[in-house]
Amino acid sequence: MKIDLSICIVSWNTETLLKECLRSIFERTKGISCEVFVVDNASKDGTVKMVREHFSDVSLIVNHENRGFAAANNQAVRLAKGRHVIFQNPDTVVLGDALQTMVQFMDGHPGAGAAGCKLLNADGSIQYSTKRLLTSSIILYNSTILRRLPFLRGKLKNYKMKSFSFDKVEEVDAASGAALMVS
Repeated sequence: MKIDLSICIVSWNTETLLKECLRSIFERTKGISCEVFVVDNASKDGTVKMVREHFSDVSLIVNHENRGFAAANNQAVRLAKGRHVIFQNPDTVVLGDALQTMVQFMDGHPGAGAAGCKLLNADGSIQYSTKRLLTSSIILYNSTILRRLPFLRGKLKNYKMKSFSFDKVEEVDAASGAALMVS
């Protein structure tokens, strides 16, 4: 069977958040075939038990030590069979047809390195999740007293892409890893 999307979630003590995340995934992926991996990094709460009891379709990888975010994602990617992979944080909730839209975008743009999506905060406000290329001058402005100078604030605003329109497709230098899809 051809799988459209492999969903990789790294968890560490996120039982309640992960339950909502997984619930939203299974409710919102009716139009695509997918597999879901949860890599638990030695949680001390009931995360592992919750996944086993409520989400039998999830491939659960239980680490006995916290291997870190990148290593845990790599564990799932090695097993992934999807044409596309999304790295999704356990504190995210899928809304609407976001995953189907991202899969369609990646299918239609084979040259795209990755796709991010519009992220919303819990109150519904936009989470600024795109950035321009980080330069040494931006590091200097952002980490020193220079950030307080009014004439330099525009440089930081441009780097953080505060005027970015999340209602259209646009190429960016960096997108948040909270929900990042690759082929």
